[in-house]
Amino acid sequence: MSFDVTEVKAAYIKLKSYIYYDNTDVILRKKLVEFESNTIKDDLLSYYFQSIPQPYNKIGDVFSTGKPITVDEKLELLTQSLNNYHEDSSFIDFFLNKLDVDVYPKTLREEPDEKNFITNKRVTDTYFLDRSTTFIDAPIE
Repeated sequence: MSFDVTEVKAAYIKLKSYIYYDNTDVILRKKLVEFESNTIKDDLLSYYFQSIPQPYNKIGDVFSTGKPITVDEKLELLTQSLNNYHEDSSFIDFFLNKLDVDVYPKTLREEPDEKNFITNKRVTDTYFLDRSTTFIDAPIE
């Protein structure tokens, strides 16, 4: 099975639309901004010098290192890498190794308390988690 660039672009547009209308996953929005702007927000050097993010900096000639790569070029490289995965899997494996899961508290078990006082200051040393929410932390690719 081979993938076409138009199929990958259509999937990207659907993901982008999902991220636009979803208001729960802020991390995914950050990943989309990093993907489209070629910067990693936690890395100051790539922010100021506009370096090409991994693994895209391995592709191309030596003289195009300062030129930012467009989203269309990234999607074309992704399509080529998907179609040639059985020959060279390093491009896709780079992103597969970046997969992670983030767990956030949803509700905390409340201890019975006689006081009816609400504050943002820590009242106890330990809090017991009742329910949690999991988010996937994955690259846009």
